Amino acid sequence: MADNSRLGKGLGAFFGDAAAAPAKPPQANGASLADAVAPSHTLTVPVDVIDPNPRQPRQMVDEASLASLAESIREHGIIQPLIVVLRPGNAETGPRYQIIAGERRWEAAKMAGLRSIPVVVKTATPQQMIEMALIENIQREDLNPIELARAFQMLIEEYNLTQEEIARRVGKDRTTISNTVALLRLPQEVQDKLLQGLPTFTAGHAKALIGIPNPDDQIHLMNLIISQELSVRQAEEHARTLKDAALRLVSDRRGSKHDESPDTRALEEEFLRAIALRVALKRNNKGAGTLTITFSNEDELNMLYEMLVVRAQQNEEF
Repeated sequence: MADNSRLGKGLGAFFGDAAAAPAKPPQANGASLADAVAPSHTLTVPVDVIDPNPRQPRQMVDEASLASLAESIREHGIIQPLIVVLRPGNAETGPRYQIIAGERRWEAAKMAGLRSIPVVVKTATPQQMIEMALIENIQREDLNPIELARAFQMLIEEYNLTQEEIARRVGKDRTTISNTVALLRLPQEVQDKLLQGLPTFTAGHAKALIGIPNPDDQIHLMNLIISQELSVRQAEEHARTLKDAALRLVSDRRGSKHDESPDTRALEEEFLRAIALRVALKRNNKGAGTLTITFSNEDELNMLYEMLVVRAQQNEEF
């Protein structure tokens, strides 16, 4: 199997001289990522035979930045070719191409009035296209944390990659992948706000909300962070207060439990803080017992699966 660890060093480590070898036709899904990004010819093709990638990781576009890029392209042209794959065409339309990397340059080129642009044709499976698009955007720091999280989750759910495998492919630490994917456990309203890229609500702020059990509390704290321009540390302090309040509420709902020792109640609270889910711990004098974890929806079950099963599988790899 090809060594994909070089991905973290940049697509340039694979591309080399773009004109060093002829482009290869599309192949079956067995092609390695190294084969997919092997050097190939640079072609000049009409902008209207190029299609965007519907699975492009970037979902938000800064119109002012795009206009600035269009002005630069109008004056200097496109310095770096787009990376594309060949799509099936017909006798009437001729070949068509789909973008792997460079969609922003393509949009700006159209805005600048260019009729044709340079491209490098690659052979890539859908999974490889996602990986290469991710890598380019990560290197350019173009992706919002939620865009990154959704792209990572797509690789996990649709292509059965582990977080460790994704980390190796994109040149990131596995903890970074895990923390980024965890943002998808937040309410949709919080995710949408994070997508906006507000300077007053960053990924650091959002991570402080993850351990709060109540979604309404998460949304309330998000609005407070934005309106009062709280720092990440201040957000974490507010989040800690909400978590402690949730612990007290759970204890009140259970009522007085005289058969529980202080140690058992303390352990329950530690479990709740760690996984943000309600737990019930029962032990006998010999130390045996049961630990019951209650989840309310599919997302919470998936979170448990990731924390217990996926993490154990990753540890087995070492």
